[in-house]
Amino acid sequence: MKLRHAYPISRVFLGAMLASLGLVVAAQDLGRIPKDTGICDRIYAEDAHTPSDLRAIMDRCGWDTDGFVLALRKLNSLPPPGDLKRITLKPRVDGARSLRAVYDIDVFFDLLQAYPHPLAFGKLEQLVDRMSSGYEIGRIEITGYSDINEREELPGMALDSKRADFMLRYFQAVGISRDLITVTTAAPRHDNSAALGRARDRSVAVKVHTLRQD
Repeated sequence: MKLRHAYPISRVFLGAMLASLGLVVAAQDLGRIPKDTGICDRIYAEDAHTPSDLRAIMDRCGWDTDGFVLALRKLNSLPPPGDLKRITLKPRVDGARSLRAVYDIDVFFDLLQAYPHPLAFGKLEQLVDRMSSGYEIGRIEITGYSDINEREELPGMALDSKRADFMLRYFQAVGISRDLITVTTAAPRHDNSAALGRARDRSVAVKVHTLRQD
């Protein structure tokens, strides 16, 4: 069974997933994660290390398999890629007029995931190019979000915090000092519809303040 964002999350499944992740669950027995054969067995997730391989396992496996749970945990622990384009600020020109520029983007994540959607990295690279057109980075504000189901049914996973933390590590990896970055989380911003509201709340809002000269 493949993840579908429009489907409600089963409380029984959530309890089993929380238990498998070593998180606190209710005292009553909520069941165990059954072992499967083939690609959904734990051994295949143990051997997978890249985002694409881990997502392939998750796409092919049900939520209630060892393979899915381990692949999700590993995906959510991955650092930013090692080949990111770094910030290269322009030199300041004496006498030229300085302008303040603010760039806002939303970085989106799939359900239960704290590693960005693959398309997000192209968007982030474009942001790095815009930042590099300036001569100084003022500050970067990062706000992490989770959708209402993730927030209420899976508080122990702290997906809003994990998503925000990934973006913190991303900007550090491209050359931004930690002192320039603020990180917060906030309640969902959108309605509880599957296609628009919840999907848009699985995100991190990024606001970058820069100084540039034209």
